[in-house]
Amino acid sequence: MWCCFWEEEVDHPKIKTAVSVMMNLSFLCGTVLFLWRLKTFTNTAR
Repeated sequence: MWCCFWEEEVDHPKIKTAVSVMMNLSFLCGTVLFLWRLKTFTNTAR
């Protein structure tokens, strides 16, 4: 039931945009965090 509801809701362009923006933001945050942790790890390893 929730799947069908979600499919119908996603048809709205605003919701599609919001979902894609949220996905992009979370991906960017994850990348930045990963790079920052990698940088600190290499700094402490030296």
